[in-house]
Amino acid sequence: MSVALTTNPIEVKRRAEHAVLDCVNCGAHQTPRLPVIRANGLNRPFDLHRCTTCGLIQQFPRYSAGELAALYGASYYVFDESEEDRWARAVQQYVIHLLPHESKSPKRLLDVGCALGHVAALAQRRGWRVMGIDISANAVSRAHVEFGIDARAGALEQHVGTLPPFDVILLGDVIEHLPQPVAFLKSVRSLLSPNGVVCIDTPNFASRWRRIGRSNWIALNRYHINLFEPDTMRDCLRRAGFGDVAVRSYTNHRYETWASRPEVKALIAWLPGGLQWRAQKILSRYNGFGRWSGLRRIKPKTLDEARARVSDFAHYRLDGIPKLTRDNLAVTARVGHAD
Repeated sequence: MSVALTTNPIEVKRRAEHAVLDCVNCGAHQTPRLPVIRANGLNRPFDLHRCTTCGLIQQFPRYSAGELAALYGASYYVFDESEEDRWARAVQQYVIHLLPHESKSPKRLLDVGCALGHVAALAQRRGWRVMGIDISANAVSRAHVEFGIDARAGALEQHVGTLPPFDVILLGDVIEHLPQPVAFLKSVRSLLSPNGVVCIDTPNFASRWRRIGRSNWIALNRYHINLFEPDTMRDCLRRAGFGDVAVRSYTNHRYETWASRPEVKALIAWLPGGLQWRAQKILSRYNGFGRWSGLRRIKPKTLDEARARVSDFAHYRLDGIPKLTRDNLAVTARVGHAD
C-alpha cells in the first residue's frame, strides 16, 4: 500500500502547531520558531528549522515512518540520470573521497547508498575490495548484475552484525536523508577497523549558492530532511564518537557555472522574454569554465573510460578553511583519534 506525502501547506502548518521539535543531533526539546526555509508543496512538503541549541537544519514536522519509506521507489530522482552523468559523478566522488586513501595493498571499502553501483565499480576496478549497501533492492540487483558488486539491500543497521570491518566507509549523498544521523554514524563507526576512516559527501547549507538562491537552492528537495553546515557536521561526528574531523567543500561538476545553476534560471525567469534570451546567451559563454570543466565536456561512457579519467584529476585539491562556501561538504573522520 502506498503512502501519500502531506503536501498541503495548511496541513503541514497544522501538524507543526501540534508538535515540538526534538533535535535529531543534540536532542534539545524546543518549540520551533520561524522556519529557515518554508514548505513549497510536493517538491518539499515540510518546513526546515534550525535547532536553537546546536544549529542543525532539519525537517519539521518530521515524516512518519510510512512517508519516509514511500520516498524511495522507482521515481527517486537518482535513477533518472544518464549513464554518462553517473560515470562523471563517480569519477568526481572517487577523486575527492577515495583516491587519497588508495594503496598498493587492497583496502576494504563499504559504499553505503551505492545506488546502481558506479562508484563501487570504479573503486573495485582500481583495486579495492568493495561491498555496497542500498535501501533499493532493485538498485542492488542491478549493481550486482552489471558490475559484479557484492551488494546488500536494506538499511545499514540491518546488516551491522554480519559485516566485516572496513578500512573506509563512503557515505555519498546519504546522511542528509536519514532521520537519526548520530545513531547511524555510531553504526558506521562500529564497522570501521582501527584507524578506519569515514568519508562523507553531503549538501552544504552554508554554501554561497544557498544564500543566493534561498528556497531555489539546488539541494532543497523532499528527500533531504537534515542539512549540515561545517560546524554541525563536526558536532554530529563527535557525538557519534569520531575524531580527527576534516571538512572541505566543492561543487558538483554539473553545477559549477552560472549558466547551469537552477537558482540563476529561477531569477532569469522573472525577466521579460527578450532579456531572458540575452541573459542566457551571456551566461552560456562562460559555461566551459570551472575546475571540473574537462569532466563536463568529455564525460566517460563506460567503466574503463571512468577509470582512465581518474588520473586526469589526480592533482585536484579541495578548498579548506576558510573557503567552505561551495555546494557540497567533503568530510573525513577517523576512529581512535581525538581532536
